[in-house]
Amino acid sequence: MKETRRHIRINADLEVTYRIVKDYARKWARSIDISKGGIRLPSTQKLQVGANLQLEIHTALSIRPLAISGCVVWVNELNDEKFPFEMGIKFVKILPSDLRTLYRICGEQEAKNSIRWIG
Repeated sequence: MKETRRHIRINADLEVTYRIVKDYARKWARSIDISKGGIRLPSTQKLQVGANLQLEIHTALSIRPLAISGCVVWVNELNDEKFPFEMGIKFVKILPSDLRTLYRICGEQEAKNSIRWIG
């Protein structure tokens, strides 16, 4: 199968808080992987494809979390009691300073050769 992703996915264990736009309840997760264009997160609830999210990604490279708007592009059911779902989130809107930090995260991991393609 030919790889169609635009960005390489990096294994990354980052703390992420998120909320559905127009909802005040925040959820917490640890990322599975990340790229320059999106992130994969486990979830306790099944979100709808197309749901708009506000994400805060915590990283050692920044004093404050990266503030990113995203959109759920896929959801899978898992056989996991704690997190029965996982979702792919495409980054939609990100501040230039946060984008630079995201590129540093991905670039540093690429330089360490700890990359893998997720199909």
